[in-house]
Amino acid sequence: MKTKITVKRILLIILIVASGNLMAQNNLSFYHMGKGIPQGGNYNPAYFPDARVFVSLPGISGIDLSVNNSFSISDIFTETGDSTLIDISRFLGTQQKKKSFLNVDLDVTDLMIGFRVGEKMHFSLFVNDKFDFTFFYPIDLMNFVWRGNAAYIGQNFVADQMGYTTTHYREYGIGYGQTFTILDRETTIGARFKYLNGMLHNSTQNFSVSILTDEADYSLTASFNEAQIRSVAFSQLTDDDEEDFDESYFIFNENTGFGLDLGARMQFSDKLGLGAAVNDLGFINWKQHAELINFKGTSFTYSGIDLDDTDSFGQAIEDSLKNLEPDTVAGTFTTKLNARTYFSADYQVSPKGQAQATIANYMTQGRVKTSIGLGYTQQVGRWFTASATGSYVPQQGVDLGLGMMFRLSTFQLYVAADNIFNTIDVPNASAANINFGINFLFGRAEKKSKKKVTPPVTPTPPAAEPTEETLKVTPAVEPEEEEDYSDYEHLWKKRK
Repeated sequence: MKTKITVKRILLIILIVASGNLMAQNNLSFYHMGKGIPQGGNYNPAYFPDARVFVSLPGISGIDLSVNNSFSISDIFTETGDSTLIDISRFLGTQQKKKSFLNVDLDVTDLMIGFRVGEKMHFSLFVNDKFDFTFFYPIDLMNFVWRGNAAYIGQNFVADQMGYTTTHYREYGIGYGQTFTILDRETTIGARFKYLNGMLHNSTQNFSVSILTDEADYSLTASFNEAQIRSVAFSQLTDDDEEDFDESYFIFNENTGFGLDLGARMQFSDKLGLGAAVNDLGFINWKQHAELINFKGTSFTYSGIDLDDTDSFGQAIEDSLKNLEPDTVAGTFTTKLNARTYFSADYQVSPKGQAQATIANYMTQGRVKTSIGLGYTQQVGRWFTASATGSYVPQQGVDLGLGMMFRLSTFQLYVAADNIFNTIDVPNASAANINFGINFLFGRAEKKSKKKVTPPVTPTPPAAEPTEETLKVTPAVEPEEEEDYSDYEHLWKKRK
């Protein structure tokens, strides 16, 4: 089947790419507070809050929003006097030495319930929606488009190393954790088993295009060498026919897979703890509404526009793309999840104060993004916890993250944000992170045993040592002889 590439489809792709500017991958401040928050189990399954039971409800619990970008607003705009102008040359200049990318993540907790069994075992049930967008773009292609093709007349300009992927899926899972004694050290091991249901997917495979500039009329002919787009259910969003819209598809469908999270924390000594976690190991098999769009061997020619009629630009693009009709076939394919790893250490500085160090890695499209954090978390009573984290991310430098958690009886409110300096400095901002939500926690993890109150016992003073006086023998005193009045006969005789 042939698919026509229209301006409407191009604008949809541009909209998807541009939406990434709204949202980052770091979250170290939240990770450092995660042991006290139910959503901390999303980062390390060994974590469970100080509660017997917790409940996270839809809409108010667990919003995890983040964006990483290789450029900022100040790279695009420049101030000239009282005016602010778009400076594309400045933008291209700042990107020359960078691997240009854009990464977006949005995780939403739909429902989560957790409970303890005894003192050393915990379980959880959860439903989460996950959105991911990653775009790698070659600056050479943008230079070509902006600076023109004068340097390539009669030559082929090859643009490769470009690719993007966007995915939305829902996960249904069960979590389990238990505390063991390993090497004479208390160690908690956790795992989460996830059933995945894919909703949307769009990605490129081996995307490469050659652009030839004609020596006679300077027209551009773009030929696709190796290029394929894998698309799932985007036709449901772009089709104007409401009767073909399948509402039930976005509730549950045939695009299924499995995922696994693993985590552990060891109390290495009285004050030192070590932690590790590997998240999002898994895959999704895409079947329903899945399409493979093959561009190999296709081409189109763009002849330019009349500068006196700039309104015809859109029509000129659409006319040029009429000959670009890639083969579209229904198919099935499998994608892997973007795995994350965390390695951490915490040191008990005071009874309620803890210093932490963490290395986090995020894998996408065969590339690894690393961030490093040093933080401190302080608990005030049982109702308030605060966290501060200094982080380093390549291409973004050093920044600050802050987090707070309030707990009043069963009610818990938390918020954590990274890249504080970056976010405040809007013109130079290239990343932002925020986690927030409300949970309900019941009971406490430890048992509260009543202590028996025993009345004080007055000690008996020791006996005095014997002296010479006490050792003297006192002679026994013979008792006086008592008269015997048993016989009264003599008295009666005298009386007579």
